[in-house]
Amino acid sequence: MVRQRSKAGKSFSERKPVLISFTPIAVVLIIYLTLRRKWRETGFRSLRSISANHAKYCIPLLLVLDTLALE
Repeated sequence: MVRQRSKAGKSFSERKPVLISFTPIAVVLIIYLTLRRKWRETGFRSLRSISANHAKYCIPLLLVLDTLALE
């Protein structure tokens, strides 16, 4: 009898293709937006313009992304 894993129990090897395909796209997009200076036009703003009080709301998102990337 073969047991199937649930979606929550995926191994890293099953998630690796997603990370491998997403990372180059993200890097190219970051380079393009930086060289063309189009960050503000696409809805982003400088990290320096975000106050410390508002930056604390980004911490949970960063923790989730870090956990997913390192899992």
